[in-house]
Amino acid sequence: MAGRVLIITRADSTVGYEHVLRSTTLSRHLRAELGADAQVVLLGDESSLDYARRQKEQALFFPSWELRWAVRHRLLAELLQRRYPFYKPHVVVFDTYAFADTYWGRGLFQRLFPLSTFLGLDIYPHRSRHQRPERKAYQPVAFDFIVNSQLAPFGGRKGELDGAQLYYGTDYLVLPLELLATPPWHPPQRGDGAIPVFLGGGSSIVAHRVLSVLSSPRFENRSFCFFSNHPKLAQKFARGGVTAEKLPRGVQFYRAFRSATFGIVSCNPRIYDLIYLGVPLVTVPMGAHEVSTAQKAADAGFGLVVLPRERDLEERLEQAMQRLDDPEFAQEQSRRGRLLIDGQGIHRVTAIVERALERAREKLA
Repeated sequence: MAGRVLIITRADSTVGYEHVLRSTTLSRHLRAELGADAQVVLLGDESSLDYARRQKEQALFFPSWELRWAVRHRLLAELLQRRYPFYKPHVVVFDTYAFADTYWGRGLFQRLFPLSTFLGLDIYPHRSRHQRPERKAYQPVAFDFIVNSQLAPFGGRKGELDGAQLYYGTDYLVLPLELLATPPWHPPQRGDGAIPVFLGGGSSIVAHRVLSVLSSPRFENRSFCFFSNHPKLAQKFARGGVTAEKLPRGVQFYRAFRSATFGIVSCNPRIYDLIYLGVPLVTVPMGAHEVSTAQKAADAGFGLVVLPRERDLEERLEQAMQRLDDPEFAQEQSRRGRLLIDGQGIHRVTAIVERALERAREKLA
């Protein structure tokens, strides 16, 4: 018996679709490698369901995320217990950090799945001092396994946390299958193409400052292409050599960077995809939480970090770009980036799910 695996994730137009992509990638891999009966449940809006369908995944959909806690508690229980037969999984995978900060917790999921083994992907400590917004004691799900793939870049480590087996680091990244099939960065034949810029969904104030600097006369001899889900922000700084485009998806995003001399990005989750491809990068952290990732990559010899709050931001950006204009330096940066992430995270996470299935069978025995 291969076992049943239920993957629950939250994704919508506000938090992005990285979790949908990871969940669908994992479910397909579990079915192919373990023969598991894997199913994805989406908590979000209809755009997340459309995104899952584009990944050719028949996900279950729970659209009432914004309802009051007591209402959605009952609705989800009804959905899983009565409308769908898939309510007795061996393993329940929670994919998203948001489950550590929601109103939900042990009272719901361990009542719904009393015999299941729980595995968390990117489950971080609760940030509200163990209090729900309605000031009730916070009781998180008691996880058996926790995989925090972005907690300790780069490499992987093991340990324990509140009785759970903990695996953390970029060795456990579940990268999109289309990324794994994408050829790595190669130096372009000519260095006069547009430089792709992706600042993620971070601080709009910081993004505003970075865009205003790149649009200044100091960089009038360079061409930039700003990728954003909010192109109006970038269009404010449009000039002759500056364009703004809607953020491309999947392979189109990778192609835009792997064919450029280098890229300028914040330290959002997409940076790991670009590091895997070996794209030389100028990293501009959008907040304090991103500085650590950028600095660890730089300590490993990859990426040039420019802090957006520095007074001499224009000068530092110009210096970083001039260094990456050197073909030998850029190729060395690319080589070091490809050494940081090996693309085998999906296999390591699958092995952990397999151990979780074994533990679930022990409970049933």
